[in-house]
Amino acid sequence: MKSGTAALFVLLTAVPVLAADLCGDWQLAAQVLNDVTYARVTLKIEGEKLTGTLNEIRLDGTVKGDVIAFTATRPVPAGEDRTHKGHSVN
Repeated sequence: MKSGTAALFVLLTAVPVLAADLCGDWQLAAQVLNDVTYARVTLKIEGEKLTGTLNEIRLDGTVKGDVIAFTATRPVPAGEDRTHKGHSVN
């Protein structure tokens, strides 16, 4: 596994970025209030389509040049999805 100490937001919005550099399995370490939390991130990019997971959260999005945009969807018990959408940073 690759490791990084930046937050997922920074990892997925770094400029400039090459899509091929993000593919694969990553270990994310985020520090919040003097506590380090770890997560597994898997990313796959085919053309402009980005898919992957952040632990149990599904990631779907696009990669266009050095701009990455994605939606994170967390499964909830009743089979419903709650979706969180963000904006990419240039």
